[in-house]
Amino acid sequence: MTSKEIISVAVGTASLGEALFSALARHWAAVATVLLFLFAFLPLAAPLLSVAGIQQAALLYEFFGYFCEQRPGRSFSLAGFQVADCQRCLAIYLAMFFTSLAYWHNRPALSWKCLLVSIAFSVPIMVDGFSQNLGYRESTWWLRVGTGSLYGIGWVYFFFPFISRILDIPHCFFRRWKADLLTLPHTGLRPEPEVASGA
Repeated sequence: MTSKEIISVAVGTASLGEALFSALARHWAAVATVLLFLFAFLPLAAPLLSVAGIQQAALLYEFFGYFCEQRPGRSFSLAGFQVADCQRCLAIYLAMFFTSLAYWHNRPALSWKCLLVSIAFSVPIMVDGFSQNLGYRESTWWLRVGTGSLYGIGWVYFFFPFISRILDIPHCFFRRWKADLLTLPHTGLRPEPEVASGA
């Protein structure tokens, strides 16, 4: 294999990597939002399916049981059937879903503010959970919902910009690698024209 052929293969590999991570950077948030929608609303569908006599509702209870204790005293009920998540988990997933929708309208750049907000919004759920488990007090449904909602908001506020920043690293690497390969002499290849940022 000649040097020109080797460089051509390397350019193809760099182009594939750039395209792959570019697609991930553009679409990962949409995929995450769809998953959060399912985690937020399928637990609410479980009791409604139970009311309708649909036996597949048991699959939802079993699935979400891997993520939640599903304690009856700490779960909401619909039409006499328990929701497939406890109050706190339900609030977390609903808050994460609606915050992910807000992320689409205002994509904040990763900053110390994102981290500090996430930490601050995580403190109430830790205080509520630890004080309850240590027997100092008993939590209430509105505390579980409130602290869970804050935690869900803070999680998305930090990790969505964080994931976007992480995915930019390999995308920029492959783009730079391809550009460097195309500038090598005697390759017979031409660099791709730069696309104007305002286009």
